Amino acid sequence: MARSYTHIKQYYEEMEQMHQEGHSCREIGEKFGFTKEQKNAGRKQQTKLKFSYKEQKEYETIEDDIAALETRLGEIDGEMASCARDFVKLNELTEEKTQLETQLEEKMDRWTYLEELAAKILQQNA
Repeated sequence: MARSYTHIKQYYEEMEQMHQEGHSCREIGEKFGFTKEQKNAGRKQQTKLKFSYKEQKEYETIEDDIAALETRLGEIDGEMASCARDFVKLNELTEEKTQLETQLEEKMDRWTYLEELAAKILQQNA
């Protein structure tokens, strides 16, 4: 929007008066809309989504990691059935199973996050 000379002169005079009254440059700028926040308020900031190097490597291997955890959990279930009378071995297997289930849950949450991010990246690039 083009401004007339008189309009600009009025702005200048008002800014000069505020400066003489002791207002800070920041206050003057905020009043006239010269701050970065006000300048960029109308702009839509769009950041490009992408995997970090670590996320990309993790995304490539996470399904194999999940499959390995599930396989080991199945093995533990079989071992627990065969060691039903050995309390010490059963206790060790139960502890390992609990740890693996926790790891599996964390991996599944991470896999969900990475899949959602991959979908957003794909949508952004389409």
